[in-house]
Amino acid sequence: MFVVTKEKLARMHVEWNTLDDAGATVTNSFGMKVKLVELDRFEEFIAAFASGRTGSAMLGEDQAEKPPLLLRDFIAEVARDWDGIIDEAKKPFPFNPENLAVIIQQPNFIVGWALSYIKAWNGQSVVREGNSGGSSGAGPAGAGNRQQRLARQSKPKQSGGR
Repeated sequence: MFVVTKEKLARMHVEWNTLDDAGATVTNSFGMKVKLVELDRFEEFIAAFASGRTGSAMLGEDQAEKPPLLLRDFIAEVARDWDGIIDEAKKPFPFNPENLAVIIQQPNFIVGWALSYIKAWNGQSVVREGNSGGSSGAGPAGAGNRQQRLARQSKPKQSGGR
């Protein structure tokens, strides 16, 4: 059965990589509740993502009446809530428009968010390594799985010989 609703909400797992001060890759992640838009709006989002429109649009005389969609504006339009984000004092970083703008400014966030949204829109949930229950990987459980995975990777491999 399919139920038509006024607003289709979904929880998605957002993940993106950055580099730390030593040049090592750091994987950032959290859970976000988003509105899944209808096809026409999704196609506008895909066009914006493909063109790399992230910042302020400058309207020229040759542009259409409607300004192009900017990814930061689309994120603000569809984001509803999040979990798994903390501040430097390790306190929850509340969801609000100002804090969302801070997160959007983070290096490589927009690319990771866009890829996560495309998966969510297409009905693809994320099952991370070590999660058998379909957890999004966000929050303390996801952090524990990441720590376990890192511990496994740091252990020396044993040879298969006699």
